[in-house]
Amino acid sequence: MVSFTAPRRAGMRSSRNLYISSQEYGYMIEFYDNDMSTCAQKVRLVLAAKGLKYQRHYLDIRAGETQTPEYLKLNPNGVVPTIVDNGEVIIESAVIIAYLDDAYPTPSLSPDNAIARADMLRWIIRPDAGLHQACGETSFALAFRHQISCLPEATQQKLFSKMPSEKRRNEIHAIVEHGLYAPGIGLAIRTYYKAIYDMQIQLSNTKWIADSKWTLADATLLPYVLRLDHLGLSWFWDDKPLVANWYQEAISRPEFSVITDYMNEDYLSLMAAVTQAEHARVKQILGE
Repeated sequence: MVSFTAPRRAGMRSSRNLYISSQEYGYMIEFYDNDMSTCAQKVRLVLAAKGLKYQRHYLDIRAGETQTPEYLKLNPNGVVPTIVDNGEVIIESAVIIAYLDDAYPTPSLSPDNAIARADMLRWIIRPDAGLHQACGETSFALAFRHQISCLPEATQQKLFSKMPSEKRRNEIHAIVEHGLYAPGIGLAIRTYYKAIYDMQIQLSNTKWIADSKWTLADATLLPYVLRLDHLGLSWFWDDKPLVANWYQEAISRPEFSVITDYMNEDYLSLMAAVTQAEHARVKQILGE
C-alpha cells in the first residue's frame, strides 16, 4: 500500500538552500517508481550516481496504481516517475533528472561548457520527440502483446481502460491484435533505429554522449538501449562499434545495479522469447 501526503508542486519554491544534501536536512526524497519503466530507470540511475538516498514507492502500472485519485493528485498525468523532495512535487523524467543535477550538484552530471550542455539537453529531450513512444510500441509488438492477447476479452478491456488516453488505448489495442503489422509500428521501429544511428555519429566526437564524462544524456539513453538488448535487437548496433563500446561501458558502471536489481523476470522472459520470424519482420521494416 502506497501512502500519500499533500506536498507542494514544483514552482512553489521554499526558501531553503537547495544545494545541501537532503539527508543533512533530515528528510528523504520520495520516489514513485516502476521496475520496467524506462523513464523511472533513468531517474534511478541519476539518484544512484548522485549518491542520494530515497524512499521508493513501487507502483504496479498494470494494476492501475498510477490511476488512483491519490496518485493523480501528485501526478495528474498518471505516469511514473514522480519525486517529492522536501514537499516539492517534481514530475516528468527529463525535468526530474535536470532538477536533481541542479539541486544536488555534487557530483555534476552536466558538461562544463555551454555548447556541450546544449548538446546534452538535445539528447535528454530525445525520448519526448518520439523515442519513448517508439520504445513502448516496439516492446508491445514484440513481447508484451503476447501477455495480453491470451487473456479473456473482458480482462483485456479492463487493462485498456486503465490507460489514461483514448488515443493510446486504441494504439495499444491495435498492436496487441496485429503485432508488427499494426499501423504505426514501422515508424516506431525506424525511429528507434534512428536513435542508435545518431548515437554512433555522436560518439565519433565524444567518449560519452555529449561529453568526455558520463552525463544526464547517458542516463537518459541507457534504458532505451538496454530495452533493445532485452528484446534481442542488439543487432541494431552490430555495425556501430562506438555504440557497442558505449553500451558495454555504461552497463559496467556501478549505478547500473539500480536497474538490474529491480528487473521483472516475467517481462524479461517475454522479451527473450522474440522469434526469428519477428526479427525477420523488423529487418524487413528497416529495409522498406
